[in-house]
Amino acid sequence: MGTWNYVVNEKFTEEYGEGSLSRFADMLGDVAGRVRPGDRDGAMELLEAGFERLGMNMPKLTRDQLAENLTMEEHSTVVISDDSGRIIAEHALPGAVTSTDEERRTHVEPEDGDRPAYS
Repeated sequence: MGTWNYVVNEKFTEEYGEGSLSRFADMLGDVAGRVRPGDRDGAMELLEAGFERLGMNMPKLTRDQLAENLTMEEHSTVVISDDSGRIIAEHALPGAVTSTDEERRTHVEPEDGDRPAYS
């Protein structure tokens, strides 16, 4: 698994104002914490709602690329930085979360004191 480096240029701050980069990074972290690997449509819905809430009019291509990268299984982390290299935020992505044995099993027998241990 690898790191996805997302660099935001200074035009972003010029267009959306002071503090916009931090708000964007927070929103991206919120979306990253709520999406599942491969759920690009779900990521797109969350991104669109987030951008609307922030009053940011992002091009469709940008939203598509963000949704795709947020849900790629090979990405475990997104690092958001400005074009001078200053890191704004770092968030775990759904590809970084490993399932437990319980989640992988299709059926889990409930505990039952009357069931013999060797059935």
